[in-house]
Amino acid sequence: MFSLLEVSALEVKYSDACSPAQALGRLVLYVVTRGEVPFDGPDGENVSARCPTDLQGHLEIEDLIRSLVSPHGGNSVQLGDLIHHPFFWTCESRFEFLVDVGNNPDIEKYNAGSQIVKALNCNKATTEKHFHQWTRKIDQDVLKDMEKRRPYKDTVTDLLRLIRNVGAHYGAKEQCIRLDSIHHHAILTGLYAQLGPI
Repeated sequence: MFSLLEVSALEVKYSDACSPAQALGRLVLYVVTRGEVPFDGPDGENVSARCPTDLQGHLEIEDLIRSLVSPHGGNSVQLGDLIHHPFFWTCESRFEFLVDVGNNPDIEKYNAGSQIVKALNCNKATTEKHFHQWTRKIDQDVLKDMEKRRPYKDTVTDLLRLIRNVGAHYGAKEQCIRLDSIHHHAILTGLYAQLGPI
């Protein structure tokens, strides 16, 4: 943890060298790597390139750091808008986001010709990495209960449809129990990470 004196020294050092957003981006990188990536580096350095490989796949962190350390103001976020970045969303906000995406008419009715359906189901990262055989990884009682109307396939759009249907068709008390089952880390984290920065 930084002491107040160290923070003041860093503020002075970086007040002329980079914007507050870039300094914050360096700090975020320092924090998420638990100090493995030093806070300071050469002026003008592409800090996002210093992200360790074990952060790859955590698209929220990568997107947050990239938007903060962007050397050109055109792509960087305003500091006041940071609270709205997906990195800071609660589990409930993430779930609501996924339900909203699942409510897209093309996803809900599985319009195979839709650009969004094609993009979600044809992405190598989504089909081979995060969501490969998601129907085997999710709570089987939830899946069996939800498949009474129509079976689910191992596609991203069907996972979104499942999340949407659980959100729409269960009462509040039972929904809390069911959502705990659906919040399987490998599946929802991967799905949210793929959709979050959109």
